[in-house]
Amino acid sequence: MEKVLTQFTINKIAQGNLEDSPFKDINYRRLSDDPNKFIIRKSYLGNDVACRPTKVKFDNTLDSQNIQAQLVILEKLKESPNILKFYGLSEVDDYQVMVFEWVEVNLMEIYTKNDIDWDLKALIALDICRGLLFLHSCDILHHDIRCKNIMITSRLGAKISNFQYAKIKTDSTIPIPRVDDMIPWMAPEKLNGFKYNFKSWEGIPQIRATLQQIFLKLVELSEICKKPSYQYVLYPDGHIDFDGSNSNSNPS
Repeated sequence: MEKVLTQFTINKIAQGNLEDSPFKDINYRRLSDDPNKFIIRKSYLGNDVACRPTKVKFDNTLDSQNIQAQLVILEKLKESPNILKFYGLSEVDDYQVMVFEWVEVNLMEIYTKNDIDWDLKALIALDICRGLLFLHSCDILHHDIRCKNIMITSRLGAKISNFQYAKIKTDSTIPIPRVDDMIPWMAPEKLNGFKYNFKSWEGIPQIRATLQQIFLKLVELSEICKKPSYQYVLYPDGHIDFDGSNSNSNPS
């Protein structure tokens, strides 16, 4: 672990370089999944950023090693537009913080309150796939890809976030508590008795569609979308009749 960490330098942001955000009404927010955790909105180099309190101690405890490994991974992933950008470590109001780009909502919050038309779904899926391909090119496994860890920008672009359980492929797996929460997003071979009808859900990894094959299919789908992603809007829940159940027409 220590040999890996010495290859990287974690960016340290001076506290004075984090300015108050002009959005005074929403510069502090508790996280919905844990009310004891919160983020502070600041401005850094003209960009809105999310400051997440953390505790990084450079010692040999397991917790310290895990969070150091997370920081190493975040430093490696700064170049992908489909991964939430990590700026570095700083301090805000006597809290040590990890500084990320600011994004308002995650995919779970979006789809529980809105309808997303099929063209936009294809573009969001393509963004996620691009992020995953970048992770794989860096030999990094995320281990917690689910809707609440996919952030959605104001332009409806998707970015992968939350690298708490991520690891470099050759490192030991980090213990994951509350694994039941992740069951709907687990690999099919980990779900006993799981029934599948799609190539990407094959229970045997060797015959399952590869990420590259899925990427090419998503590119093909995105090319027939009606308009670029920045022209899409989110509709209120129930606005789009996806399956015809809201139709008033009678069968002939």
